[in-house]
Formats: sequence, structure tokens, C-alpha cells
Amino acid sequence: MNAIRKEHAHARSRRASRAAAGTHEVISLEARRADAERRAASAVNAATSNRRVMGGALALFTIQPLTWASSFLVIIYAPQYLGSVAMGHWAILTALAGLCATILGLGIPTVLTRQIAAEPGRIAQASATALVLSLALSMVGGSAVVLAIHGLGLMDLPPLTLELSLAGVVVTVVQNLLLSILNGQHRLGRYAQLTAVSAVVYSLGVVVALVGGFGLVGVLMVNLVVNAIVVAFGWRNLQ
Repeated sequence: MNAIRKEHAHARSRRASRAAAGTHEVISLEARRADAERRAASAVNAATSNRRVMGGALALFTIQPLTWASSFLVIIYAPQYLGSVAMGHWAILTALAGLCATILGLGIPTVLTRQIAAEPGRIAQASATALVLSLALSMVGGSAVVLAIHGLGLMDLPPLTLELSLAGVVVTVVQNLLLSILNGQHRLGRYAQLTAVSAVVYSLGVVVALVGGFGLVGVLMVNLVVNAIVVAFGWRNLQ
């Protein structure tokens, strides 16, 4: 009787061992299959990313001559219609706006590009946080610069030109965020389109403002309006 019981126990033990081995084999097979699927997905994503980068680089190279050509229009017409004094004011305001945009940007676009590239699923949260912070900094900082320059009498500039230039700083900061998002997503084709459209429309608008006799104020207004429209369109079609 004891021998029979032992034989049954051994049989049950062998069946349990075979079942455990089968379960382990199934789990191992599923793990290998999941790993193969992950590798295949990674290869597809890498190929897609490479195609985006190559296509974007080609788009940038193709569109660049168009932006150069449009810039030549400004180079040709601006000195004729503005004169040496207004050109000097324009150079000062452009340098000041660029300096303010760099300082008030605080390197946020670079950080945003890296974060989006590393964590694509958090693009909405990261973009919203960066946008709110950048808008607050650029508005407060731009207003402080205007008050300081007017209050201390640091520069003798035509009316409204300083205000328009620093309002353009706010738009430029937001535009830099938009372009950093596109860069982080490897959407260089859209990046090239937005920069080209902005440059061409701006140049044509500047020529119209100069020929129409609107002077430096008209040029700065064109810069502000064109960049604002491009940024609004880009953010709306970001996804």
C-alpha cells in the first residue's frame, strides 16, 4: 500500500514538473516574442526618424535660397527709404531685441527640445509649462526694459519704436519655443516651412511699408504682425 502511494506521489510530482517546465517554456517564448516586437518597433522608429531628418535637411537646403533672395530685397530698399539715421535706430533696436530675447528666453527652448526628444508623450505638459513661463518672463522683462530706458533717458529713439521692438521680443520668444518643439519632434520640414514663410512674408511686408512711406514704425509693425501670425498658425497646427 505504501509503495502504491509513493508511486502516485512520484507520478504527481512528475506531472507538476512537466507542467512547470511547460509554463516556463511558454513564458520564455512570450518574452522572446515581445523582445522581437520591441526590436522591430525600434527599428521602424529609427528608420522613420532618419527619413524625417533627411527630408527636413533637404527642405532646409531647398528653401534657403528663397529666404536669401527675399532678404536681398530688404537690403536693397531699406537704405533708400529709411536713411542713415533711421537705419542706425533700426540696428540699435534689432540688437536690443535680440539681446532681450536671448536673456529672457533663459535657455528654455533648448531644454524643451531635449525633453520632447527624450519623452515624446509629455509634449503637451512640457510645452504648456514652457509657454506660460516664457510669456511671463518676456512680458515682465520687456516692460521693465521700456520703463528703464524711458525713465533714465538712455536712448533717443522715435516714438513707438522701442515699444514695438520689445513687443516683438514676446513673439520671438514664443516663436523660439515653437521651433524647438518641431526640432524635438524631428519635424524639420515644418520647421523649414515656417521659417521660410516668416522670412519671405516679412521681407515683402517691409518693402511695402517702406515704399508706402510708413518708415521705421511700419517696418517694426510688419515684423510684429507677421511673426505673430506665423506663430499663431504654427501653434494651432502643432499636432
